[in-house]
Amino acid sequence: MPGSQCSSPASRQIKALRTRYGSAGNKDDRRGAYVLADTLRTDGHRWQPLREDHPETKALQTMCRARKDLVEIRVQVMNQLRSNLELAFPGTLGLFSRLDSPITLAFLRRFPTAAQASWLSPARLERWLRSVGYSGGIAAQTLYRHLDGAAPDSSSVEAQARGQITTGLVTIIETLTAEIIRIETQIRKLFDAHPDQKIFTSLPRPGNGQSGNPSGGDRGLPRAVRGVIGAGIVGANVAFRLAQSGHSVTVVDAGQVGKRTSGNSFSWLNSLNKSPLAYHRLNMMGISEYATLGQEIGA
Repeated sequence: MPGSQCSSPASRQIKALRTRYGSAGNKDDRRGAYVLADTLRTDGHRWQPLREDHPETKALQTMCRARKDLVEIRVQVMNQLRSNLELAFPGTLGLFSRLDSPITLAFLRRFPTAAQASWLSPARLERWLRSVGYSGGIAAQTLYRHLDGAAPDSSSVEAQARGQITTGLVTIIETLTAEIIRIETQIRKLFDAHPDQKIFTSLPRPGNGQSGNPSGGDRGLPRAVRGVIGAGIVGANVAFRLAQSGHSVTVVDAGQVGKRTSGNSFSWLNSLNKSPLAYHRLNMMGISEYATLGQEIGA
């Protein structure tokens, strides 16, 4: 209620206070409520009251949550784009480093269908890459072979319809990316101006124990030492999440990182032509999680 003061005493403190009201026994909700109410009357002045977050903190948290929501939406739209391209224009998948990179989106906007991309030759592709400032270091001839080697039938009405879908999804991704960048700029401004900015920067950052995360999360020091056996995709992700939660983690592997099962199977990071449908959907969910993780760590 507005104007009310809230306190949060430690559970051990309440356990010790119960001895005032009788011998220890089975827990009882009504008795526990009475103990809390009465000890608040007699000992409440010793309890540290909970304070509402500063307006600056609320603003920062709101912007961080908005960014997280938009990143998740962008990943979902990218998965739709990937699924559409698998059927309509598979040569674009893996053509450049990332599906949401500016060069990939620019290519899909200019050549949304295989029919339009059929106009390209190695020389024309090289000229187009220069016109958009491509600096990925892969020769135009290599990129052209990748495109040409996975060119589907591009003459159907369905292919043209999927090209329109590609253009629409590219527009959505570009809009979301621009908004995420705008929010990140605002987050940096709010963080730099926050009165507790020095406290935030002293808190452990997820994954490396240095520098804080103003958007919230576990703010404690490492709480336990954990061991993870295996440094493949599963073990590495488990270790990452443990470290993100404030634990001290040691990873042990018999060989090189990611060179055993994960290296041989690529963790089954694909979903093309898999049956039954439930298996396909399971793989798509896995791809979504890879994309979310990549956005989170900036890969």
